[in-house]
Amino acid sequence: MKERSSKNVAPSNTAPFNIMSSLEEECFLSSGEERSYKNLSSPSEIRRIMSENGFSFSKSLGQNFLIDAHAVEKIVGAAELKGRLVIEIGPGFGVLTQHLCRRAEKVICIEKDKTLPEIIRKNIFAENLEIIAEDVLRVDVDEIIQNAGFAEAVVVANLPYYITTPIIMKLLEDARRVQTIVVMMQREVADRILDEGDRGAITISAGYYASSSRVANIGRNSFMPVPKVDSTVIKMERVPPRLSERAEIIFKQLVRAIYSTRRKTLINSVASLNLIAKNALSDVIIRLGYKSTVRGEELDLGEMAALADAIATLEEK
Repeated sequence: MKERSSKNVAPSNTAPFNIMSSLEEECFLSSGEERSYKNLSSPSEIRRIMSENGFSFSKSLGQNFLIDAHAVEKIVGAAELKGRLVIEIGPGFGVLTQHLCRRAEKVICIEKDKTLPEIIRKNIFAENLEIIAEDVLRVDVDEIIQNAGFAEAVVVANLPYYITTPIIMKLLEDARRVQTIVVMMQREVADRILDEGDRGAITISAGYYASSSRVANIGRNSFMPVPKVDSTVIKMERVPPRLSERAEIIFKQLVRAIYSTRRKTLINSVASLNLIAKNALSDVIIRLGYKSTVRGEELDLGEMAALADAIATLEEK
């Protein structure tokens, strides 16, 4: 199948998109008929669907459905969907899905809860919608994008708080065809990714692969059931590789070693990896302008990348 760049493909039969007015508009069936638009951000509509389908929220899956139309508008608007392939992770009942289908060239939902695909199909009628009933951590996202005939995609998601970091890092490290990620997450985690809170491994790791910005802060009352924390929507745009393949591998090892041994000096944290001799490592650290007593967590993204590159260069000699 010939790949196409989703950014350059004009959407077919896509109506002008205005998310606020569309809450009263009609949605279109594949047959061309019209059917009443369902306001899936309405708590009463969610309760009706739950009752009709015998559905209960799963605490183990971290299910908190979005019920804020303004938040939906922010997410969909930030994704810049015209003509693109969208991978939606955890669609729930489809509050985002229905708007993604109206704007994007194609939408592929990945949903772990096996009871939800049938419910989504009852509520959303769109030719460009595909649903995969699977755990996103167990699928090859790049393969899904390739099989759909696209060169790249945008991911949109309202992620469960308990599994945000593993999903984000899988997308950044393994799904290189994903160029844009617009994602709702716990505000504390968003602050770390944006390097506006307590810096952690996710700050450095996410920053290596993508440029991130805050789209909107979303209060806890915008969800059903109400979670215990507030949320933030961020947008992540993939950046070109900063390092060689070998240096990138070393970089990831450095991040894990440094942030799993925060109290150790940089030399001791990195020496445990046995990449180069400890005395050579000490020389590299001093040559890069650091004191021998510096802790690894004091390094920012650029400094850690420079260290990885220097170690990779020494390995080649």
